Amino acid sequence: MENYRITYRRRFFSVAKIFLLIVLDFRKEYFLTKKHGYKYSQKKMEKTHGRRARQLYDVAITLEGAMIKLCQYFSTRRDIFPEAYIKILAPLQDHVPAIPFSDIEAVLTSEYGDYGRHFASIDEVPLASASLGQIHKAKLHSREEVVLKILKPRVENLVDVDFAILFHTFRLLSYFKLVKEKADLFSLLDEFIRVTGDELNFRREIAIAKLFRKDLSKFTYLQIPLMYGEFCTKKVIVMEYLAGDKINEIDTWIKRNNDPVKISRRLIEIYADQILTNGLIHFDPHPGNILVRDNSNLVLLDFGMSGFITRKMKNAIGDALEAIVKRDYRKMVDIIDDLGFIRKGVNKYSLLSIVEFFFEKIFETIKLDRESVQTVDFSPIRDELVEIIYSHPFVLPTEWAYIGKTLSSLVWVVAMLNPDFKVYDELMPYADRILKKSRDQIIRKSLENVKGNVKIILSLMGRINNLIESLERGYYRIKIDYGEIHDKIDEFKVFLIKFVACFVSFSGVVGSYIFYAYGRSNVAIFIGIISILSLVFAVRFRMRFAKDRIKKYF
Repeated sequence: MENYRITYRRRFFSVAKIFLLIVLDFRKEYFLTKKHGYKYSQKKMEKTHGRRARQLYDVAITLEGAMIKLCQYFSTRRDIFPEAYIKILAPLQDHVPAIPFSDIEAVLTSEYGDYGRHFASIDEVPLASASLGQIHKAKLHSREEVVLKILKPRVENLVDVDFAILFHTFRLLSYFKLVKEKADLFSLLDEFIRVTGDELNFRREIAIAKLFRKDLSKFTYLQIPLMYGEFCTKKVIVMEYLAGDKINEIDTWIKRNNDPVKISRRLIEIYADQILTNGLIHFDPHPGNILVRDNSNLVLLDFGMSGFITRKMKNAIGDALEAIVKRDYRKMVDIIDDLGFIRKGVNKYSLLSIVEFFFEKIFETIKLDRESVQTVDFSPIRDELVEIIYSHPFVLPTEWAYIGKTLSSLVWVVAMLNPDFKVYDELMPYADRILKKSRDQIIRKSLENVKGNVKIILSLMGRINNLIESLERGYYRIKIDYGEIHDKIDEFKVFLIKFVACFVSFSGVVGSYIFYAYGRSNVAIFIGIISILSLVFAVRFRMRFAKDRIKKYF
């Protein structure tokens, strides 16, 4: 217990100290920005941020546990951290120091007892090392080659301790006004705890891997390792060994009839399907998790960092793309506010001009229909765009941070494989799919609204008929001229019928235009005819009613 308290105390002061220094650096930068402008403050603080990022990196490597995971997460948060932090912390995504095999052997013994009963041999040199686990190749007694993903010893206890330390540290930091304005630390911590907890849950990873294997089986060029459930435990995953080279080792796999251009397109296809169709996304497409076999065939590994995209998020992607195409920036502001990209309490429309400037600058500088992913050059406007994100009340919701990390990793891999990857030509088919879904939703909603309004009107007409019948039967005694009641009721019935006819006519015009605009001319013509007939009926009914009234009085 005493050792635990010492460990906790030391870790707490190490973590609290580095984060306090980071906040003080940010505070200094904030005042420099107010006094001299954004570019001046960035230049002035560049060395300080670089030094502090290196200190944070060293703390993470020393303490291990959740600190490495947190720094990996920070390396994706460009909305919070300046470039120096991103550059220094990013290597933690791929390179984490391995631990001795004796420590790994202790875990195997605690899980299996005599692990030699299950495994004929285990390579002591790891294939890879991550923040929470380590990967070793092994052989079953059936001579099948497998891979063991083993949870590092004591990592669960360290992570629990670190969660408590981060909670208390963030609570202290939240007293700084600057921190409150810059990020919702507790939402960030909640999401971080959830995702890290998912990674520690090997049973979940096994189930998710099976889902991926099923959902992506349509891609014959993609393999996902088979899980050996009978050998898996709470701390060890045993999976099929699939040989291949890391996707960034082009010089090695190019000799085996592999085409980098084809592979880049296949990657886009796999991830587009995850985002647009399945909704289950592999959040970690770094080179170590994508292997290249022969004939441009691929292997996808490590499903600890995976999650579901909600229906709301999927719909928002379509709505946002449509708003960008139409340059409807007011709608774009509504979308990003609804998704939580604008800090609470801020008047969203005060940011309309900023959003418009942001996208217009991008459209003005970058010609996606003529440039490849490698030649797209943000440098002329990079400082302005970064300043907009960094100095205004925009926040990156945690659920979108991992999608952003996934897409940025994917873009990097695609650019490496295919520098001539034409952004417009390659991605337009997927954009069309999103826009088509969005258009279909608009048409469906319009038809549902028309149907709903017609039901209301028909219901109202029935209630009016009941009222008329009750009046005629004498259920209500009203001391006014009965003939006047009939006149008023007749007038209201005429108004209601004309309203229904005109409403149907107007809805028909709108519906006809929508269907014509999206290439459904046959349906557009049919709805147009109904619209014209409704209008003719309204005019003729009005003339007939006028004639009947004349006959009645004369």
